[in-house]
Amino acid sequence: MAERFGLENFMHNIEIEIAGKSYPVLVEKEEEALIFNLAEQLNDEISDLQRRYGNKLNKQDFLSMLLFTYAKKFKDLENNSKNNKIDEKIDTLYLMLDNALGLR
Repeated sequence: MAERFGLENFMHNIEIEIAGKSYPVLVEKEEEALIFNLAEQLNDEISDLQRRYGNKLNKQDFLSMLLFTYAKKFKDLENNSKNNKIDEKIDTLYLMLDNALGLR
């Protein structure tokens, strides 16, 4: 696939394992360690869930729980980013208003 897009010099395939299943992932060389670390983190979190819930849930359930957890964290970060941008704009408007009124 990388060859098809002319990315063979930048991208390569690696195999990662998540919840006992292997997946091919196309990565840039400098991202390889990060991807392996993320896979290890996911597997550690799955193991924690398995210890906590035992045989009550299957791997699909654990993956779904992790997906939801990560989606929630992502949404929280997204909202924080939007709030920070709004705060920056408000600060800029206050500064402009102070300058226009000669308060600064």
